Amino acid sequence: MSLSTNDPLKARLSAAMEPLTSADEIVPRIVFDSELGPLAGHVLLDLLEENGAGPEEAQVVVAVGEGSGLLAMQVQAAAAARGLGYHVALGHVPDPASPELPIIGEERLDGADVVIVDTGATPNDFLTRLAWRLYNANANTLAIAILGWPGYVGSFGGADEDIDAPIPLYVAIEKDVYGA
Repeated sequence: MSLSTNDPLKARLSAAMEPLTSADEIVPRIVFDSELGPLAGHVLLDLLEENGAGPEEAQVVVAVGEGSGLLAMQVQAAAAARGLGYHVALGHVPDPASPELPIIGEERLDGADVVIVDTGATPNDFLTRLAWRLYNANANTLAIAILGWPGYVGSFGGADEDIDAPIPLYVAIEKDVYGA
């Protein structure tokens, strides 16, 4: 069953995601697609703007995880198409067991308001590490925007991760169980 919405972009993206059976399919089937990838960028940008985390509020969009860097650039391109701008910073995990999380573009983070975008396939521990890295880099994370992620909405962080306040988490295309 496709998402019920009056937004034609979101409805089209939802229909394209309907046959997916796991979040791992989002990268090859959506993000890397020449038509659906840019569409995903516009849908995530709309989601961020609707929730007070658009380019007028945040300066940097940050990503970590497979395909999320490209998704961040698609959000950046969608903002540019509207005459707005985001910088992009990319987290890179050279070894999943390593506690280090180098961020390409980290020099832009000090004191910046940032948003995290993700495809939905990135493990929670990577997002936790990214939230910590941003916190330690003196960045204010306004929101996490997920393209599609089953069963996890609400907020991220707070007392469990010793981050001052929970980070709002928004999901563009919600499916309780992929393929159901």
